[in-house]
Amino acid sequence: MKTANTGDSISSLLNVPLTQSQCIKFGTHVEKILRDFISSYDHVKNVRPQNKKGESERDHLFLLDDGRKIYAELKCNLNLDTEKRKKTCEKVHKISKEEECEGYLLAVRYIDEIPEKVAKQYDTVNLVSVSQYFKLFNVSCPFGNSELLYRMWLNQIARELVCRDEDLDVRIQRLENDIAELKRLKL
Repeated sequence: MKTANTGDSISSLLNVPLTQSQCIKFGTHVEKILRDFISSYDHVKNVRPQNKKGESERDHLFLLDDGRKIYAELKCNLNLDTEKRKKTCEKVHKISKEEECEGYLLAVRYIDEIPEKVAKQYDTVNLVSVSQYFKLFNVSCPFGNSELLYRMWLNQIARELVCRDEDLDVRIQRLENDIAELKRLKL
């Protein structure tokens, strides 16, 4: 089982081991839950367009009642090689220019302070922690600045994801057994 468990990865906050595939699903779930939570406030509207082939995906795109538009690229793991880091920063700049809005890179791994060594690597973009991100919308961070509460929430999502995958594995195994039985009966 390959995992990306470095200190700069959200996996370092999890007690639940995830495969690489599960880590990707996990990031997508966190992205959606945060998007839904923020847009549940009356003064924030989710204006994220559907993904289209050939266009850059917008992780989060919101319009606030005061007229501001905010775009954010979310990363659960900031331990990227130089080329991926450069591409990520370029994407933030490109989309914020296309959308004529403020662009941010949300370091999903960090609830409060982003370590200096990480911040220095992303000095060409507006890098924000989770609590800083909520402040952009004038929305209270549901975790306060508590890494413990944030960890508990992340682990709850991870456990649910693993349970769903285990349920899927059980269903797949049953199907494989049924196919094997049908093949046996056919002979």
